[in-house]
Amino acid sequence: MTDLLIFDTEATDADRRHGQITQFSAVLTNDEMTTETHFDIRVRPLPWVVVTPEALRVTQMDVRNLFRHDALSEFQAAARIAEILRVPYGGDRIFVTYFGIDFDDELIRSTLYRNLQYPYQTTGKGARRVDMLDGVRLLAHLQPGSIETVFDEDKGKLSWRLEKICPANGIALKAHDALEDSLALAELVRLLRAKAPWLWDTLVRTGSPRGVDAVIERAIANGEPLFLFTHFGSPEIVPCFPMAHDGKRRYLLADLRCEEYPTDLEAAKAVIGRKGTPYPIIKSNLSPIFVDYEHVQAVHDFDLTALAEKISAIKQNPDIMKVCAAAVAGNDFKAPADQTSEEKIYDGFFGDGDKSRMRRFLSMRSWQERAEMAFDDPRLSDFAARIVLDAVYNGEAVVSDDDRVRLEMRCAEALARPYAAPEARWATIAAALHEDPPEEWVEWANEYYALDKDWGEEIQDSPPAPEPARQYSFPF
Repeated sequence: MTDLLIFDTEATDADRRHGQITQFSAVLTNDEMTTETHFDIRVRPLPWVVVTPEALRVTQMDVRNLFRHDALSEFQAAARIAEILRVPYGGDRIFVTYFGIDFDDELIRSTLYRNLQYPYQTTGKGARRVDMLDGVRLLAHLQPGSIETVFDEDKGKLSWRLEKICPANGIALKAHDALEDSLALAELVRLLRAKAPWLWDTLVRTGSPRGVDAVIERAIANGEPLFLFTHFGSPEIVPCFPMAHDGKRRYLLADLRCEEYPTDLEAAKAVIGRKGTPYPIIKSNLSPIFVDYEHVQAVHDFDLTALAEKISAIKQNPDIMKVCAAAVAGNDFKAPADQTSEEKIYDGFFGDGDKSRMRRFLSMRSWQERAEMAFDDPRLSDFAARIVLDAVYNGEAVVSDDDRVRLEMRCAEALARPYAAPEARWATIAAALHEDPPEEWVEWANEYYALDKDWGEEIQDSPPAPEPARQYSFPF
């Protein structure tokens, strides 16, 4: 049995690793979308996460409203979100978002990860992911007029924002509330499935790495081109052919429209990732969209015979094949030397001993027991300390002074984040102040971050100061 979980989040800022969910909402339906169940979770901000003025402006919320009486701690919210996301045993679930694979999914993954929950709920067995932003763009490109689009006069281009697309197509929406966004997105899915059933089938087909692998393997076996949909500023259908695979989830393709293909490794690496590259790279776990030729030909006049000849010529050139294999196998990414625990999310799985301790930590009813639990992995030691301290700082748990100091030392890096310099990789007080925030935000931040002087004007009017001494306690 297949169902759909359509969800959205609101957050403290646009940082998928260090930012925090303030609202998670979802709509659960059956595959025919004839039944609905709604979920709406408010999440209390963590003391070491800066709620940015820009996020408040976008959501039109007062920062103090984030601490409403029904807001859960992030630890409680993560457990509930994990429960909602979990694919039913033996079933299939399609996770539907709007620009969610790139943002909401990763933000949720970070949240589950640092709260000792399984972080890969939307990409595990039985899971597929559909991003309706891509669906709207694809439909507008290949079936013009079937969906109303909106031109942004200020930016001089089409706007694909959900709050623009939905009203233009007769769907009411109170923007920037996660539940309202989820309900409106559910209506948009219904609309597009009715207007273009092929579109939904196209999105679902490559909604999982296994689905992408199947499409690619079939093209290789038959020597046939694939038609990749991209949208780097404008929509484009790229006729291509798979050239190499890194053994994990990256595929290098050859753009069949190109006349020349670099056969020098450094020259190839210099153009990969750029618009118009002869060697596009996709990741099978990010749901790339491959469109059937019958839908492409309504707008594009690709010659299948000529494309087949190009594929044959490329496959017979050993220099092209060799450079493609080398290019996709390389990884030039260099992680920062001072990576945070959140940034180490893909630095390996936890050991069996720590997995057992995680389960015990989650099932414990005593905060004192949680405070005393030791983990082998430094990431878990950091996260567990933060979970306990958040409860302590909010009056939900009591530990001894010695335990409190010990816990604060375990997660000192995270506790110091609000006071870091503006150029830090996460949101800071100093960075927020340089954006000229409303006076109400400055007043709240003075109180919340336990600073005993009027530092707002001073920081705004002077060069960035050195990082202040770390403060590990946050009075409430």
